[in-house]
Amino acid sequence: MNLIKLDAVRHHTRRELTPAEARRLVVSANLSVLKAQAAALSLHSWCNTPKEWLQLEACLVLIEERRRGR
Repeated sequence: MNLIKLDAVRHHTRRELTPAEARRLVVSANLSVLKAQAAALSLHSWCNTPKEWLQLEACLVLIEERRRGR
């Protein structure tokens, strides 16, 4: 399953979350949980509410932060 790209999600949310803001929006900071949540929200993205778009962006921001090793 390919996740939606962060830039595409930011197009929908019209904002750019910081990692600190993103941590407040997600349930868990566990990488496997973040990936599962991002995959679920990416699956039928046309049904996402504005809150779900923010949650998806938060997951992707934190996944990207982990990839960069911060």
